[in-house]
Amino acid sequence: MSNSNNDLARHLTLWLSWVLATAAGGAAIGTVVVLTGSNEIFWYLLLTGFAIGVAQWLVLRRYLQGAGWWILASGFAWVGSLLVISMASGILNPIVEFIASLIGRWWVIGYNFVTGMVVGAGLGVAQWLVLRRQTQGAGWWVFASAVGGAVNWAVSVAITQMDGISGTALPYIAGWAANGAVTGIVLVWLLSNSTEMGR
Repeated sequence: MSNSNNDLARHLTLWLSWVLATAAGGAAIGTVVVLTGSNEIFWYLLLTGFAIGVAQWLVLRRYLQGAGWWILASGFAWVGSLLVISMASGILNPIVEFIASLIGRWWVIGYNFVTGMVVGAGLGVAQWLVLRRQTQGAGWWVFASAVGGAVNWAVSVAITQMDGISGTALPYIAGWAANGAVTGIVLVWLLSNSTEMGR
């Protein structure tokens, strides 16, 4: 019974550490975006993946060998995924405008849910390259990242719609915390099957 309690405590500690680290990365990028004002898109595109990667690496370095690759994988995958979305916008925009004419402003959340899923999947594929050699079932990470990305973007946009929230770091913090809550469940499962979890 005590081993089971110890396992539960370790798993909850890992999950909570992951959520807090991911939220802290969101807080860092949200603060930079708010402070830079007119350059927010540039900083969002360039720094988000690296900021999140560094924050998550602080947790992963205890569990994975070569966890430093997580930072590079996250940073470059984030930029690449956003560029793919940007190039596809010519195809997506007419669809989005049609949906907007049907359901009003809530299309923004739906659109960001789908966009976040695509970006999250791109991030997940790159991060999977780091996880696959040291965990069993690492392919599930891509799915978790896609769902986490969708939830992240939808939560961020939903919070931005609230009065008095726009122009603060709160949407970034909440969105990335939600992402961490989703992906953290799968991370705990992956690492619990790894011999490194016991360290």
